[in-house]
Amino acid sequence: EPVTVTYSVGLDSSNWIYQPIGIDIVDGAATFSEPWPPGLARGDRLEIEGVGSVYLGVCSSDTVCEVYDGQGGKPADVSGGLAISATRAFFSLQDAITGAADPEHLGTFDLVAADRSLEILCYGAWGESDSTPVSIDGWITSPENQVRVVVPSLPPWPMYYPRHQGRWDEMFYNLTVSTGTCVTSSVGNLVLEGLQLHCAGDPETDIHGVLFDGIDGDVRISESIIRLDGASGPGDRVGVEIRSAVGGELVVRNSILYDLGDG
Repeated sequence: EPVTVTYSVGLDSSNWIYQPIGIDIVDGAATFSEPWPPGLARGDRLEIEGVGSVYLGVCSSDTVCEVYDGQGGKPADVSGGLAISATRAFFSLQDAITGAADPEHLGTFDLVAADRSLEILCYGAWGESDSTPVSIDGWITSPENQVRVVVPSLPPWPMYYPRHQGRWDEMFYNLTVSTGTCVTSSVGNLVLEGLQLHCAGDPETDIHGVLFDGIDGDVRISESIIRLDGASGPGDRVGVEIRSAVGGELVVRNSILYDLGDG
C-alpha cells in the first residue's frame, strides 16, 4: 500500500507548547521529556530547535508518538533535542489542499508517482468556523492513491471528540461559506468524511454543498452534514451534484442534507 501522509487543519493554530520540551527521536519514534499539553493531535507540525519540522503520527501515550517528515518518511534521529513549537499544519482546509503539494510537504500533486495517499484531518476551533471556499484541483490520484478529508470521530491522544454528534454543532469543525458553494472538486478517488458544510449566498446564483466537475474516479461522502440557506429563488440549491465525470461512482451515505430551499 502507498504511504499515507497526514496533515492537520485547525483555526486554533497557535503554539501549543508553552515552553520547550525535551525530545528524542529513534527510528521514527519520538519520546518527550514530559507530557505535552492537551490539544496536540495527529498531523500537527512540531518544530525542533536546530533540526526543523516533523509531523505527529499515532501516539501511544502523552509522551511517546510516531513522527514523520513532510513526505511521510522517517526523520533523522535526534538526541537531546528541544521541541519549541507545536501547531496545526495548516490554518484552513483550502490551505491544506494547495499547500500539501509545496516543497516543505509532499512536493508534488502527483500522488501516483510519489506512491502516497494524502489524508487531511480537520479539527474544530471551539465555535470558530473555517470560512474559505474549498477547490480540490490538480491532484493526480488512483484508487490506491486517494485524497481523504476527514474530521476524526475518535479523540487523538488526548484530544477531545472533534466530530459532530449527528446534528449541526458549531463547536466542532465546520466549513461555513457565506458567498456560495462550499466545495468544488475535479479530483476523483476522493473521500469526504465527518464534515459540516453550511453554504449560503445570493438567491440569484447557484449554490452547491459539494460540486464535482470533470472527476475521474470514485467519490465517497459519509457521516457529513450539508446545509444550504433555505432560500427560494432563481438560483439552484443543490446538496451534492456531479456536473461531469470521466468515470467513477459517487456514493453519499449516512449523511444529512437540508435547508435546500426549492433545490
